[in-house]
Amino acid sequence: MIIHNKKNLKTLCFSHEDVLSIENFIAEIVNDEILFMNTNLGLEIFYIANTDLNKLLLSALQVITGRQEEKMRIFEKSHYITQIEIKNRIARNFILLNSMPFPYKCYVQSLFKQLAYAKKENINIIFELIPIWESILSTENITKNNRTLFIDYLNNYLSKNKDTDDQIGLIKYLARLSVKLSRRS
Repeated sequence: MIIHNKKNLKTLCFSHEDVLSIENFIAEIVNDEILFMNTNLGLEIFYIANTDLNKLLLSALQVITGRQEEKMRIFEKSHYITQIEIKNRIARNFILLNSMPFPYKCYVQSLFKQLAYAKKENINIIFELIPIWESILSTENITKNNRTLFIDYLNNYLSKNKDTDDQIGLIKYLARLSVKLSRRS
């Protein structure tokens, strides 16, 4: 899910405090993995759950931010279910920022700073996003400088997070993925 109302790519739609409050609130209610990314493009919410959490997330955001329903209507709310839809949306973000080096750099810095804080709780989501990002960088018309910047941040993130817990998380993720793929066959 992505929530945004962006005319100015230099500011956030929601304060860090609001996002932290909704993260804590949602963590108390659901047991699913949810990753909140508050960037200059809007609030990106990725989750792995058996049920659709859209209405719950929007209601919680409205309550915590104190925004009335009329004020929430100014935000564009996009819900993506499949990995292809998620990839297409992320690709649109990269392409949108590709011609704007400063907002692109802000987006990438913010993204990886937040990933560093969220990595333990949302390792499976992160492991699903990394191949999507790599695919976009290799297939879309992203400038060499922007591609290099993102890859440098990604490599730095991966090198800093090679501890035992992440390796165990990766093994669990790969085991779940292989079970999922074997059920599709």
